[in-house]
Amino acid sequence: MGSWVHSSLSLLLIVLLLQQVRGQKCDYFQGSWVLDPSYPLYNGSSCPLIQREFSCQKNGRPDQMYAEYRWQPHGCNLASLYV
Repeated sequence: MGSWVHSSLSLLLIVLLLQQVRGQKCDYFQGSWVLDPSYPLYNGSSCPLIQREFSCQKNGRPDQMYAEYRWQPHGCNLASLYV
């Protein structure tokens, strides 16, 4: 795995631990996809770190509407990992 994957997983772990410390109960697996006008946060077709196997655009997907959605857990906010 690339270093960005390890960094992302580390940030996710920190967010989850902070939620527990604050006493908030949040089930990140219960939620829905919501349209977010700030997305996409990057251009996946021009990112050199994303391999062809993991890029919908590099594999010929013509639309990008799916990239404008983000996961919103019910009952809590998911902190952005974008830095």
